[in-house]
Amino acid sequence: MRYTLLFLAFLGGASPALAQRISRIDFDSVRTETRKANSSRYFPALLTRFQAADTTLTRQDYSYLYYGQVFTAQYAPYGGGKQDDFRTLYNKQQYAEAIPLGEKLLAAAPLDLNMLFKLLVCYHVLGDRPHARQYARQYYGLLNAIMRSGDGQSIATAYVVAVVHDEYEVLKEQRLSSSRQALVGHTDVLTATPVDDNGQPTGEKAREVYFDVTQSLAALTREYKGKQ
Repeated sequence: MRYTLLFLAFLGGASPALAQRISRIDFDSVRTETRKANSSRYFPALLTRFQAADTTLTRQDYSYLYYGQVFTAQYAPYGGGKQDDFRTLYNKQQYAEAIPLGEKLLAAAPLDLNMLFKLLVCYHVLGDRPHARQYARQYYGLLNAIMRSGDGQSIATAYVVAVVHDEYEVLKEQRLSSSRQALVGHTDVLTATPVDDNGQPTGEKAREVYFDVTQSLAALTREYKGKQ
């Protein structure tokens, strides 16, 4: 609901241009390279390698893969399908039963960071090291692409997310928990509290973390206008 209301206000202003540099991400280059069939960063080829657990993918490959999803027909800026059945099993720590459901969801949304992390946990707890390492490599490959996009300390240097839910993966990696959110222009500002390994507040001062959501808002704009 929060994003729906803010999106309606967003429609009244100027639409963000997709051809641009945001923080450290050059979306001109991403769009060109991931759409060019003879490019080493052609999105379908990168995605095939990713799903095949190719260990030779570079940091740059992961960046083009993560941000290249923006220019595909399958782009889902607010996350993939429902995880209710998977989440029930996962929360009950029935990891062996949860894995097939998680794998099916991941097949439909291969770059779903939260699902990659949860499958990593499932395989780790079950002692399946090869699969745990695979999902760790994929998860951190994509997460680190976000972490390299900015420093999250200001609007000008915001982390750039293609999928809004990925904000929480960045916070989790930094042992932060969101307590308040606000949208300032194209930037999601999260007030985050430091937490310990068990998710409990440490008593340290909360701070603001900035995430650029230009691409998500633009996708929502296109979807809305397409239905008019």
